[in-house]
Amino acid sequence: DLKPLKIANYEGFWYLIALDARNDVLKKYYLKNISQITLKEEAFTTDSKLDELLENSISVWFQKDVEPYRVTLELSPVVAKYFQRKPLSKTQRIEEMHGDGNMVISVEITDDMEIVPVVKYWLPHIKVIGSERITETIDRDIEMYRKNIFTWWSNNGVMV
Repeated sequence: DLKPLKIANYEGFWYLIALDARNDVLKKYYLKNISQITLKEEAFTTDSKLDELLENSISVWFQKDVEPYRVTLELSPVVAKYFQRKPLSKTQRIEEMHGDGNMVISVEITDDMEIVPVVKYWLPHIKVIGSERITETIDRDIEMYRKNIFTWWSNNGVMV
């Protein structure tokens, strides 16, 4: 049994966000994989902290039992305007605006993977500030990509 909370779209995919009725563990289900639904007339309530978490989530990677933490990003003028037009979440704050068009923002997340794909998408026009762990994750992924593409090229007769 589930306590459905929200149907949400993350990166073009629809998910049902729900609590497991047995233990209130937060679960996320890809909507196309759901079948054999039985509706019940039972009502339930949620707390405001959970409602806020759902409202502020950036991606399906968010976590229920993790205290949100703030991540700071430096944006080049090329992408700053996009983050002004459409904030990542309601927690986004503009920390600094520079005369050269660079902008520093911060946003709250509950899992590094809420922000890592965003940073990768906007590379090289975005930089994580003050989170060595997230920066190392991105650096490691880029290096793995470089090694994999080099191996692929070599295995397919491409001169490198």
